[in-house]
Amino acid sequence: MVRISGRRDKPSIFAGAFKFIMKKNRILLVAAALALSNIHLQAAAVPLPIMGDWQGKWVNTTKASGYMMTHPELCAEVIALGGDRYRIRFVPQLFKRAHLFKEIEAAAVDGKIHFDDGSWRGEVAPGALTGEAFYDSKKPVQFSLAKSDFVSPTMGMSPPDGATVLFDGKNLDAWQMSKGEGKATWPILDHSILEVQPHDRNADVGGSIRTKEQFGDVYLHLEFKLAYEPQAEGQGRSNSGVFLQSLYEVQILDSFGMEGTWNECGAIYHTAPPKVNACLPPGEWQTYDILFRAARFNSDDSVAEYPRITVRQNGILVQYNEELPESTFVASSINASLPVPKFAPIELQDHNHLVQYRNIWAAPLPDSAEALIANKKALH
Repeated sequence: MVRISGRRDKPSIFAGAFKFIMKKNRILLVAAALALSNIHLQAAAVPLPIMGDWQGKWVNTTKASGYMMTHPELCAEVIALGGDRYRIRFVPQLFKRAHLFKEIEAAAVDGKIHFDDGSWRGEVAPGALTGEAFYDSKKPVQFSLAKSDFVSPTMGMSPPDGATVLFDGKNLDAWQMSKGEGKATWPILDHSILEVQPHDRNADVGGSIRTKEQFGDVYLHLEFKLAYEPQAEGQGRSNSGVFLQSLYEVQILDSFGMEGTWNECGAIYHTAPPKVNACLPPGEWQTYDILFRAARFNSDDSVAEYPRITVRQNGILVQYNEELPESTFVASSINASLPVPKFAPIELQDHNHLVQYRNIWAAPLPDSAEALIANKKALH
């Protein structure tokens, strides 16, 4: 029998109204290859250290325009495109809906990228990204950037009192296959990492997994690492997802350097785009901290209030109090036929990509959850 719990205990860890998320515990291949042609395996290539986020500033701003003098910060995203090709996106700040200064594609040679499009030129090397640009100025303005050392403030966070540990590297006792109730077969790597096992119909293994326990209101923490698939595009680039109550998907996708639309990482799939693109490059561990407030019902079991969800990706607010009037499945005919649950499992999606997970736990929300959701200041 599945144990059903409302998860309404009152652990003292929540008394600080999310302060524990930001203050405490901040930093604390499959052995046999899958020979299926429709499976996106992790690329054998190893990403160069030049890939990722860069932060720095304009250097000689005395030659610059007024904008550069008052806004000296400059950032860049270096995105792998497959082979030796890379895209460099210069932006004012990381993790912001900011305008794009420049986007350049160039090849890496001997671990470095030399770029020159006539108005921006420079070099990306393992230790530095330097160059100069004619941006809103008559004379070239130099810039110098270093690799970002950003780490999510909730990375490695321990479960609070009263939490249900869903995966700590030891076993998959809390999980079962989503189809039927068979034993979860995803491999555990290095006694700490859970890796998606794509469904193999012939061997009857793999596929999406779900928790044995069912949840209503819940605070969910999990950490994930995207597979490095530089030659793939769009939804074919390290795709997975986490479903609340098996119906409402928070998308997982290699969206590093992308626009941040409603089917990319941090989105409520096909429902709400992330407020900002907070996605880190593949190969780096990331975090989701999800506040899910389940539906409220009238005395006749009709829906009084639909579920709501708030999401932080890597500590950055990407969804705030978003209403979920229907499931996030694409087909409207399916959505219309699915009842709104009071309690249901949490699910991790197999989308034929070797996404990895670790440190997964679900904690009860405090009695003041509704007040927290209504108080935007408590979430910033």
